[in-house]
Amino acid sequence: MSKAFSQIEQAVAKAQKFSFSKENLEKVQGLKEKYPKPENALVETLLLAQKQNGGWLSPPALESVAQNLNVPIMRALEVANFYPLFNVNPVGKNCVRICTMASCWLKGSTDLGRVCQKWLGLGWEETTVDGMFSLKESGCLGDCAKAPVVQINETLHGELSPRDIMHLLQQLAEDDKK
Repeated sequence: MSKAFSQIEQAVAKAQKFSFSKENLEKVQGLKEKYPKPENALVETLLLAQKQNGGWLSPPALESVAQNLNVPIMRALEVANFYPLFNVNPVGKNCVRICTMASCWLKGSTDLGRVCQKWLGLGWEETTVDGMFSLKESGCLGDCAKAPVVQINETLHGELSPRDIMHLLQQLAEDDKK
């Protein structure tokens, strides 16, 4: 059995069940106390679930968020699908999002996308066979002044050139080998 297939099997098995860790349940409780309505804690709770669940929101993770906040599952799914920082499908260990909105497009995000596609051997919304990288075309990442903007996992990078993005990808690949 290949390593990539084994990683996929593990991700699927993990996704079929989800419950917040004790630490994250305490954080969810704190968020519920922080906001006047539990629904106001939805984004932060979804982020906790996504991080705990290996970078994506599986149906059981979404259900757990909804149950813990006492909101309809559809509301959790709407928020998860609206914001580009959420993944409702499995992603690689390193999720690379490239903003393609007007400011970033005018400043060269198309070139960044081409470099990533070529170096990773991926199209948009694809993941490498080894599960190390996913490439996503994104709506606004909220830092237009630093266009073009790329988000890698939880970190925003701005004012990037094709050489810069290539260096970031190489560094991630090297770090993953350690």
